Amino acid sequence: MLQTVKPSVIFSHFILLFLLAGCGGSGGGGTSSGNTGNSTTVGDVTLTWNAPTTYANNSTLNPATNLQAYNIYYGTESEVYTKVVSVVNPGTSIINYTLNLPKGNSYYFVVTDIDTSGNESGPSNEVIKTP
Repeated sequence: MLQTVKPSVIFSHFILLFLLAGCGGSGGGGTSSGNTGNSTTVGDVTLTWNAPTTYANNSTLNPATNLQAYNIYYGTESEVYTKVVSVVNPGTSIINYTLNLPKGNSYYFVVTDIDTSGNESGPSNEVIKTP
């Protein structure tokens, strides 16, 4: 089980703008069925954030050349992140990522960035969303 992220090298706390949008209704969700015939309704959660532009020491960070990935940590309890998704080489200054999650639960999210040396930043502020 993943817990709160423990950074090895902390970049400056990049401003993370989470604009969370849950899509319901037509086109926004779907169903997945298991072998038992039960179905679970799912919905989209879109995370949007700005890439960092400085390291913790205030030196310039170019997201296109200095970052290799972002990790999105999430779970159904605050500060207890049981899942991680890596967004590899996004190459832009504004990142949008959509997760398709089961409806009926609230999810807590933080994002970290990973530089080209493999150092992971500290976590962003936690946000909560229910698809």
